[in-house]
Amino acid sequence: MAGFTAQIDTRDLNILLGRLAKLKKEFSPKELRKVFLLAAPPVVAAIKNAAPVDKGNLKKSIGVIPYLGSRTGTLFIGVRKDRVAKKITAFYGSFLEFGTKYIPKGKFSFFEKSVNGSIDSAKNRLASEFTKIINKYA
Repeated sequence: MAGFTAQIDTRDLNILLGRLAKLKKEFSPKELRKVFLLAAPPVVAAIKNAAPVDKGNLKKSIGVIPYLGSRTGTLFIGVRKDRVAKKITAFYGSFLEFGTKYIPKGKFSFFEKSVNGSIDSAKNRLASEFTKIINKYA
């Protein structure tokens, strides 16, 4: 039986391992959240444009919910609390989206439709940002 020998250039292997370690830091929860924040504006704009009430608290309160998901690197978009009053001023957003005893479900639905319509532009932004990060260490 013929023997098999392999040689590994440890210098190149160490360079590769170093780049992978740096890449791992780029995908930490804090860094992921930054990337998601760059992709969020088209989704937020689409939701605001589709809100059934043209003026008022609902449209003003839609946006990225601060701190929610910051430990895991995820991003939540929805009805935010008023910064001054520290309370949700547009509590009725879920009533319009999901319906109530008096409002039939689907009559004013706007959130899910607008997210589905704008998700492709957000995906493109995410892909672009992730490509930049990966190419930095390639």
